[in-house]
Amino acid sequence: MVQGRRNSIQLPQNWASEWETGRLIGTGPVSSVYEAVRRGHPEMAAAIRIVSVPAHPDEIETLRASGFSEAQCRKYYDQVARQYAAELERIRQFSGSPCVLGIGDVQTVRRTDDIGNDIFVRMELLTPLTALMSGRELPEEAVLLAGADLCKALELFRKKNTWHGDIQPANIFVVDPAAKMPACKLGDFSVSRVVRALTLGQPVKGNPDYTAPEVLSGKPADHRADLYSLGMTLYQLLNGNRLPLTAGTLPAAADRKAARSRRMAGEELPLPSGCSEEAGRVILKACAFNPENRYASAAEMKAALGKVLMQKAKAAAGKETAEPAARKTAEKAAAEPV
Repeated sequence: MVQGRRNSIQLPQNWASEWETGRLIGTGPVSSVYEAVRRGHPEMAAAIRIVSVPAHPDEIETLRASGFSEAQCRKYYDQVARQYAAELERIRQFSGSPCVLGIGDVQTVRRTDDIGNDIFVRMELLTPLTALMSGRELPEEAVLLAGADLCKALELFRKKNTWHGDIQPANIFVVDPAAKMPACKLGDFSVSRVVRALTLGQPVKGNPDYTAPEVLSGKPADHRADLYSLGMTLYQLLNGNRLPLTAGTLPAAADRKAARSRRMAGEELPLPSGCSEEAGRVILKACAFNPENRYASAAEMKAALGKVLMQKAKAAAGKETAEPAARKTAEKAAAEPV
């Protein structure tokens, strides 16, 4: 099992000869993430996630209580590990895109002294958007450009006839956190929801604070649910880091639940407090209760974001001679090839 201590993990032999793990940078219900550097090349860094299947011995005891033999328990968790590895491969097909977090090697190691498997995943090492949100408020233009980056990622998913299903700040990563207009990449590493779904049969749903109403209610959903979740994320970034219909930056659980209930009932959302009306209208369209009232595609939403950026750039320039610069800014968001 993965231990939450510095340098307390044992990498697969072929990885250990190439990578050295450093500090623990994140933990979750079923996994831990460590920084790593390539041996002999300290400038080459990565993140290594170790996913534990099962995450806790109690899960094995539950199977035994259901009548599973030791061999059946082992076979069951081998199957879960294979299914999760297949899910990672589905995500890995998007690696190499400038708007999707890269996944490198994936290796499953069967435990010899216990039932279960540990899955090792080497990933691009970037700063999560959540870390940036706690340190500063991004200007409107930066948020709109980030939204355009994420729309490009969703365009890629659509071309592969799939959709993301869990867009939220924790799954968004910043390429250069010191930049005034940081580029963003979309990741999908909410491994807890996937592994729990495979092992316990729980529904695979994202963070309910960002999830579309049709998904929360169990109705049929499609790629427009991603646009809703992206809209909710942008709303939070332009609303003083507050989700709609909540009272504060870190509202109590009861407040968040009440806000979700109001959203589920179709209550109209107010404009975000910290942005122009034009930007707010784009975000509210993405967050429409009825999927039919949202943007038809990520490309359409990206174009709308680009239009607002162009208008803002022209207004800031204040003269016709600056129009080429304005157009360049907008085209970066709205027309850059995926």
